[in-house]
Amino acid sequence: MKEGHWLDTSLRLDGQQLGDKFGGCVANFCDPRDWAMGRHGQQVSGVLEDCKIQDRVFLAIGCHPHFADKLLCGARLLQLERLAKSYRGRIVAIGECGLDKSHKNNVTMAVQRTAFAAQVELALKLKLPLVLHIRDAEEEARQVLKDVGV
Repeated sequence: MKEGHWLDTSLRLDGQQLGDKFGGCVANFCDPRDWAMGRHGQQVSGVLEDCKIQDRVFLAIGCHPHFADKLLCGARLLQLERLAKSYRGRIVAIGECGLDKSHKNNVTMAVQRTAFAAQVELALKLKLPLVLHIRDAEEEARQVLKDVGV
């Protein structure tokens, strides 16, 4: 497919004159509200659809620990699996996911663990790599990984 207008524009505006030397990039969608749209989270966002048609844009899709509570409501976890399967070859990783005990994160550790474990299990099932976000929770993350069989 022909490159979309926004990628061409971005490449032109960055001043590096990469043109055809630009091999590609990975766009990271780590807030479920950015990829699970609609009343039951079963619609795909326009931004995600735009990325899908870009020849040189690949996707990492998942749920950052700051948004873990958003993954566990509605059908967002099912939508993540549907997207990962239907965008096969375009989605190159699950994540950015993990655990974050920083003061900036208001999501409980229990909810974060549940969301993280679900994403690790999905990545294992689909044989996709993970993009991890682990902050001040290394031991807890190791335990979650161990618990799900990594």
